[in-house]
Amino acid sequence: MAVLSTAFCLPLFFLSVFTCAQTIHNANTKENFYTGSFNFGVNGGYYPGWFDDHIANIAAGNPKLRLPGAGFNSLRPALFAHFLEEWGYDIRVDIFQHYSSLGMQNHAVFIGYPSEQQRSHDSFCENEPSKVFANLYEPIWMEGKQGTEVNKNNHYAWYVYRMVQKYGDYVKFWEVWNEPDFTHSPGAYKRKGEEGNWWDMDPEPCELSNLYAPVQYYIRMLRITYEVVKTLQPDDFVCTGGIGYPSFLDAILRNTDNPDQGKISEEYPEKGGAWFDCLSFHYYPMYDLHRWDNSIAGFRYERHSDAAADGIGRAKGRFEEVLQQYGYDGRNYPEKAWIITECNIPGVQISDKDYIGSDEAQRNFIIKALVQCHKRDISGLYFYQIASTQSRNEARDPFDAMGFFEIMPCSKPYDYNTCNAAWANKTTADFLKNAQYHAAMTGEMLYTEGIDGAVYRDERKERYIAVLWAKTQTDQNESASVSYTLPEHWESNNTRLYEWDYSKTGKDRKLKDRNIELNGSPVFIIWQIKK
Repeated sequence: MAVLSTAFCLPLFFLSVFTCAQTIHNANTKENFYTGSFNFGVNGGYYPGWFDDHIANIAAGNPKLRLPGAGFNSLRPALFAHFLEEWGYDIRVDIFQHYSSLGMQNHAVFIGYPSEQQRSHDSFCENEPSKVFANLYEPIWMEGKQGTEVNKNNHYAWYVYRMVQKYGDYVKFWEVWNEPDFTHSPGAYKRKGEEGNWWDMDPEPCELSNLYAPVQYYIRMLRITYEVVKTLQPDDFVCTGGIGYPSFLDAILRNTDNPDQGKISEEYPEKGGAWFDCLSFHYYPMYDLHRWDNSIAGFRYERHSDAAADGIGRAKGRFEEVLQQYGYDGRNYPEKAWIITECNIPGVQISDKDYIGSDEAQRNFIIKALVQCHKRDISGLYFYQIASTQSRNEARDPFDAMGFFEIMPCSKPYDYNTCNAAWANKTTADFLKNAQYHAAMTGEMLYTEGIDGAVYRDERKERYIAVLWAKTQTDQNESASVSYTLPEHWESNNTRLYEWDYSKTGKDRKLKDRNIELNGSPVFIIWQIKK
């Protein structure tokens, strides 16, 4: 959080160009703790005939339209520069206000993507023009005075400034670009010491298909975003843009924004870690559920919901290891906040793919993934995406069938089918949106081998909520069974059990005793806090 050191403030009339002068700290010197509630988030998508308000209504629910929603309270929209330049910077204010009217907040917005007039005409890659902004290395501020007047000749800084002025009250996380490390190059996942790896050498511009520019230019955009956002919205978070490779994170942390090979200098004193305070990453478990096994001379698969959900912790750990190597451990430099802005598995097995996929696996994964995020201090999970674009019988690609609803081509609002993933997410969000993860009680509850879950404390309703399940362990099988006994001091006479689809059925049952048969589908156990 930036500290305001203001001798005077200009009249409101001038706030379209000026702000109160302030000291701009960076993420190496200033901690920014996320104190809000967990964000049950989702990516939207494009569905002909549907507008953004329609998508928000089915995501969050709209009582006026008798739409129950799927429990989402946050979105991941985009505010592209080329769109705002063409249609005006006010164009999306009404829809963000509509999001607020539905109780949606703390949005994660990904930004960038210049208009033709803003785009750089430099070429760092043969036959591929750069996709970044021109004039990135113009001064960010007039006369170098941070937090005063933005330099309009720096197209990216001026775009970010105008955008944050309009939408800053609705957004909490600003993702710089989407998947800046997207690549077809094996260098991204090669190990240190291997030829062409990104640990020992920076990615070539041609390898960064979403940028076609040096990594230093991406760091430059992080720096500009950080300085401008912290001037206007000091408590907001500047995030990496849904990255996928720890080696790319390493390249950010070892370089400055200096176009001369990322060297430290008076003009470029800080490496990339100084210019973001939130690490946003993407994780699709379907790519991560097989390992080569020499004993069978082939891949060994773990295509079940627990392996998929546990992968979230593995993915975070890989990034966390890199951050800690550069001192982002809370002792040398502040720790980063965390969000995941794309994640899901398909709700059907694609016939010619070896990926995980079934209705049961997806609905189980939704709940388990949310719980794993809570346990690992990840502040928001934004699933991909709100609706499938093909029926599950016709899906030919995993991304066709990851939706919480099915919206068929040419269907009108609100003509859709609700998937079980939506009921699973809504049940989870309805129970947990005002609750806090309780690590000590979670440890006490998970005393039986073969189970997983978490315990939450809901102060508003004066109750505890436990989410429990038997861990799945078999490839392409969601079956599991464990006999479980609630700890002895937990009274069962006021304890109720709810299935994953309670938001659909409205049915629950009172526990007669402390013994429960758990299976691979999570259940919610709720009891009142003793006075």
